Amino acid sequence: MLKLFTSHHVASRFKNRSSHKLAPRAFLSTLTDSKPTDTVSAKQCLDDCQTVVALPLLRKPLIPGFYMPLYVKDPKVLAALQESKSGQAPYAGAFLLKDDKDASTASSSSSFETVNILDKLKGKELLKKIYQVGTLAQILSIQGEQVILVGRKRLQITEMVNEDPLTVKTHHINDKTYDKNDKVIIKATYFEVISTLREVLETTSLWRDQVQT
Repeated sequence: MLKLFTSHHVASRFKNRSSHKLAPRAFLSTLTDSKPTDTVSAKQCLDDCQTVVALPLLRKPLIPGFYMPLYVKDPKVLAALQESKSGQAPYAGAFLLKDDKDASTASSSSSFETVNILDKLKGKELLKKIYQVGTLAQILSIQGEQVILVGRKRLQITEMVNEDPLTVKTHHINDKTYDKNDKVIIKATYFEVISTLREVLETTSLWRDQVQT
């Protein structure tokens, strides 16, 4: 049921001045449409992508099918992400940080910042602080220090390959089947779309301006 909704589709909806308020069904419908050019090349190498740069997430996990904006100031991490995006496997691994004092402080002070944690933790120390199960994330864009990710599928860390930036070898986890028409799943999906959309609007002035006008 869940497919990637692109910036083209979201922006095009915002440009429709006749309807500034979308119903739940309209939001969910954006997940069912995607341009072939956005997904074909990604699917070709998705299963082959086993080694990725590990990115810590402060607030919540990245769910497959949803966007997440991050700010990364570590030059080595940015360079590694740029290299991945320019290559045949434009992916990174997104792993939620375990609860601790440092993560809570950074999370409360900045919604999307990873810089505080990355400055303090490297290599094995960072590996100990993140959950081993995370999400394979496609790198959609990198503009300065802002990185836009979209979750593809779940994965699990098997070993560390490099300490700085933290790079890990993983294996992909196949999701179990579920009832796509379950009302609880539909409701949860709707609220996650709203939450993700708000986060994207906070970081992208173009889309925010379209909503306000």
